Amino acid sequence: MATPGLRASSNVTKVLQAVKDDIANLTAKGGGAIDASAILVEVAERLHAMDQLLWDQPGTQSYETTIVTPGGTRHETIYYKATFTDTAGRVAGLIGTIIDITERKRADRITATQADLGRQLSVAGTRPAAAAVILKAADQLLPFDAALLHLLSPDRRRVYRVLTVDTLNGSRTELPVTYEAEAPS
Repeated sequence: MATPGLRASSNVTKVLQAVKDDIANLTAKGGGAIDASAILVEVAERLHAMDQLLWDQPGTQSYETTIVTPGGTRHETIYYKATFTDTAGRVAGLIGTIIDITERKRADRITATQADLGRQLSVAGTRPAAAAVILKAADQLLPFDAALLHLLSPDRRRVYRVLTVDTLNGSRTELPVTYEAEAPS
């Protein structure tokens, strides 16, 4: 989505009004009322501070930031901005583009978690240690409330319950492990 060009006379009040108008448009489309005063101030101040840097030092600017919509959705974004000049060579305004990189950031986190999983498994000395490493990675990659991890011992042809985890009311509990072997089903 592109940001509107800003005239040299713009100030934080105009930025606040632009954000307020955007929120009003979102509210009208979504059908619900949004109390966005805190969002307005935080977003406007952050954008204004970055824009002011460009006014003071004309050129280009790019930066990453997180924007939280009035509905509470987080978006990882990259801003690309630049100044433009009038015929006399004075800064006449700013122009910019915002790119939502939320999915790219998510993919980066998954890749890092998987790489860490490989490193941690390569040094896990026992089956329970390996099971804990796997569960930690699963916690980061998958939303779940409970998990069981059973490992097959091919040499003994038995299945061992290694790890049992349950989450109740937001609190994770690792249940006691029994190393009783059962015949595979």
